[in-house]
Amino acid sequence: MADWRFSAYSPDAEANLYALCFEQPPQLAGVPFVGDDTVAELGLPGKPKRTLLEAVRHRLTGCQRLSPAAALIAIHEGRDAAGRAILLDGCIPDGAMSVEEGHRFLSALQPLPPIAESISSFRASLGEGPIIGLHVRHGNGGNIMGHAPYWATFASALDRCVRAVEAARRLLDRPAVVLLCTDSQEVEHALAGLVPRLVSRPKVFRYPGEGELHRWRFAGLTLADALTEMFLLAQSDILIRYPPASYFSFFGAVMKRRHANEPRRLDELQKPWDSSDPLSPALLH
Repeated sequence: MADWRFSAYSPDAEANLYALCFEQPPQLAGVPFVGDDTVAELGLPGKPKRTLLEAVRHRLTGCQRLSPAAALIAIHEGRDAAGRAILLDGCIPDGAMSVEEGHRFLSALQPLPPIAESISSFRASLGEGPIIGLHVRHGNGGNIMGHAPYWATFASALDRCVRAVEAARRLLDRPAVVLLCTDSQEVEHALAGLVPRLVSRPKVFRYPGEGELHRWRFAGLTLADALTEMFLLAQSDILIRYPPASYFSFFGAVMKRRHANEPRRLDELQKPWDSSDPLSPALLH
């Protein structure tokens, strides 16, 4: 079940956002699947006070609360949990999962036709040559927690990205377009003057310093852009992730075609490319 109700990306708080993004398969990775508005009938009734998490806390009975670490142990041991639902206050960081398994699961995600057309048409506009995908997660003044050290200074962050692009170009045998996907117009403007053959899609940005794209009342305006860029990064010949652990580029990291140094575990997808700089981007070839 994918219950993505009450999302800032959705024009209707009670609509399941999953159905606005992806096709609805009867099974997902071999498991019976529900991803439309009928999730409201499966045990999470009523309107939330603020968020879905609070709705579960206050309205759902028979719910077992687990830490992400405890849930991860249960998954690896093949144990079920008591209760009719499990409440997690965070993501399950299973870096030990194989890339192959992650690829098999995420392959089931098929974007809706308008999104698929947006992906296809923009990719075609870049020509038939190789693409270096560059994802730069800035935060635009928002609280980016563990990503903050990567932005100790703006100039040093940009320099790391530029050096990674130069390294990626050395790995390719012909000129490549650099597709920049970022949440910051400041980053976009700065890198345009530093990276040759850099392109980016026209899209909605917040004003500099106003916060993250997914944390404002007009987040729904950015949904199509986010999905399109997420899938475009997966079509990169080389993918650069900065910071390396940004969730936005995770789909692209798992799904991109491989040319060399095939990673086996998910946590290898965020290994810094420059061993002398622990804050350097991941570079996936």
